[in-house]
Amino acid sequence: MNKNVKEITDTLVREAEIILSDQTEKISSEATLADLGFDSMSFIELLVSIEKKFDVKLIEVGLQTADIKSLDALARYICKSADTYTRKL
Repeated sequence: MNKNVKEITDTLVREAEIILSDQTEKISSEATLADLGFDSMSFIELLVSIEKKFDVKLIEVGLQTADIKSLDALARYICKSADTYTRKL
């Protein structure tokens, strides 16, 4: 993967808008996932979507609370994970 954090964040915002389609407010990448309206089911839906789009395995790698605090934090984690994976190849 050769995407930067901004591109990943933009993609995550679009995915969140799809998953949380019943909301009328604009999605902020800095807001906590709970504040955006994610519950356990919608969060799993987001993780599955991310794994497919970015070809990363987030569920198995032991995400920390700080990694999923916001869409921004999640984008940084995805970017870092992809860089680590690429270096191992």
